[in-house]
Amino acid sequence: MPKDERRQATLDQKTSDLNHRLRLRLKPFSPETEIARWNDRSNVRSVEFKNSAPPPYIVFLMFVYFLKFRYWGRSEKVAWEIPVLFQGQPLLLRHQKFGFQILCLGPKLPDEALVQRALNTINKAIPLTEKLAEPLLLQKVNEGRMTLRNDFPNLYDRYSFFRSRYIERRSESAGASANPFLLETAADTIPIRFEGESNFSSESSVSLEAFNAKIRAMQESSHYAVAAIDAFFSLLEHILVLLAAFLDELPAKPSLAQFIGLNWDQKFMLVFDIKNGSKAKFFCDQLRIFKERYRNFFTHGNLQKGGGSILVHVDAVGAIPFTLTRFDNPFHPLFRHLECTELDEIFKFFDSVEDFIENAPESRYGYKFIRTGLSVAFDVQSREQYKVAMGSDSEFDSFIDRHIYFADQAINMDW
Repeated sequence: MPKDERRQATLDQKTSDLNHRLRLRLKPFSPETEIARWNDRSNVRSVEFKNSAPPPYIVFLMFVYFLKFRYWGRSEKVAWEIPVLFQGQPLLLRHQKFGFQILCLGPKLPDEALVQRALNTINKAIPLTEKLAEPLLLQKVNEGRMTLRNDFPNLYDRYSFFRSRYIERRSESAGASANPFLLETAADTIPIRFEGESNFSSESSVSLEAFNAKIRAMQESSHYAVAAIDAFFSLLEHILVLLAAFLDELPAKPSLAQFIGLNWDQKFMLVFDIKNGSKAKFFCDQLRIFKERYRNFFTHGNLQKGGGSILVHVDAVGAIPFTLTRFDNPFHPLFRHLECTELDEIFKFFDSVEDFIENAPESRYGYKFIRTGLSVAFDVQSREQYKVAMGSDSEFDSFIDRHIYFADQAINMDW
């Protein structure tokens, strides 16, 4: 037998064994046969769970995909229902608007203890269901039959929050940051109180307090700026992944799952046409510089690559930078803060990056869709719909409006 056939035979046998074990685990369950008894819902009750409820999708896979139980489709505020018998007692497994639910017939039978045992049996079968589902899900992902949650609103809000707080605290520290040598000359400008002195004026105390407050504001503005820079690159990477769904063709290599795991600049080069002298190449190159100098430096414990953070002990000189004059620490040496003028240029550049993505031919429609917060689907049918809608601005706006309407319906289960 060829190697590929042996591998497939092994996988088939493993799947068969898992399916057999799942059936044994769920042996107390059997398909409901007297469907008519559920027609009258006036005498139906739900049981409050003592243990955590399983995710509805796991229950559906468990009973419908693998055990082949029948189910009922959508109804008002309900996604699906699976009529079952547990130890001979009729139950209805249901995914409703607020999660998974088990319904019983009648006010007394079955008792709540039996329902809890049914729930425990389902929970114990989850690991087997997950193992059975893994190859199925992987195959669908490799085929592009997937959706990614769009977290743009949350990521953009985080970036905006840290950036606005940087601006606020920078304004409060303007008096101190205007003179970068203030700390060196503090002894000349602010009276210092020595031990035993009693003539330390309240005016001096207020001046020193105001100075310390400005220094603290300067340091905090720097902290917010670091957080904003990190948030921007997280936002950028999220956008680049979602933009792939709006390209003429998805990247053949790597696969879509591998594309998600690429570095941000690799994603950038697959989404945009990087040519010498192009805007896309300019932005990509500049983003690399900013990411290496700032985000990577702060993310990796304020340590530079290539020995940039090492101070070498040299006799009669002291500890000097290993990289000598090439030492590139973004912090101001006195206050350990980032310079405001430099930060303002960084955020101005980030604005130009956003403007580029918003208007570039490869991304302008995709970015408009992403800004809505709607989830992005990567299957062939959905991507074809995106492509058709990108024929004109008005058509794409109508397309977005329809998707928002359908998304609201799905959230509220208003079928």
